[in-house]
Amino acid sequence: MRIKNATTIVTIYVTISRLQVISESAVESGYSYPFSRLKMMRGKQTVVINIPAHLRHLYGVLRSIRRTTGTSDPKVAQVKHHYIAQQIYDEFDAKQSQHLTRRHDVTDTFATDTIYGLATSFNHKNIPDLKPSTSYSQLYALKTSCDVYAEIVLNTVTDDDLEIMIALLATASPQEALTKFREMQVGSPYSNEQKGLAGRYQTSMIHTYWQDLLLIAARQQGLPEPRTEPFRGADIPMAMIEGQW
Repeated sequence: MRIKNATTIVTIYVTISRLQVISESAVESGYSYPFSRLKMMRGKQTVVINIPAHLRHLYGVLRSIRRTTGTSDPKVAQVKHHYIAQQIYDEFDAKQSQHLTRRHDVTDTFATDTIYGLATSFNHKNIPDLKPSTSYSQLYALKTSCDVYAEIVLNTVTDDDLEIMIALLATASPQEALTKFREMQVGSPYSNEQKGLAGRYQTSMIHTYWQDLLLIAARQQGLPEPRTEPFRGADIPMAMIEGQW
């Protein structure tokens, strides 16, 4: 594949397959939570902690958590202050953990759907289960095949096709772009579904999924750990919106 066009081609195929501008919030690692403070509210000393920016989407319109100490006495409130604050911090931890678990589940589903979909679209025989207990050699063979499937699909794009698709995505409405794209694909050896799957396959989410799966499989099966392969695809931010990527 022409390296200078690889990311553009993948981006186009992923965009055509969903026709949405997608973004994903990243959870900042090593983050320190905001300091707690006491504030008199409705006659009671109240512990107030601002919700961290990277967790605000989990709390709707709220911008801070407030928990009453049940007293108006500053000295008594101060005794309860740190205990209540720790309860709020524990809640933040739990919220973040639940969110990460859900996100990892969704990411794994995206990866497995893409891999199974691409392999099936090429009538790949005997597709193994994508789990660490599956023979490492079978997993690696499937990865190698899918790498080839995605590569040959993306390599069919000519420079002229690329320029036309870039112009369409920049100027046309989503429906117009999709209609024109379908017209351009008449006579193509690969379906629009295969092109969308090939584009998704070349994203960082699939690369990371394969690296993690092969590493865990090697460890469980007592094999040498595989070398980490550098990512050469398209680093496109992805998100699920109303059940669609």
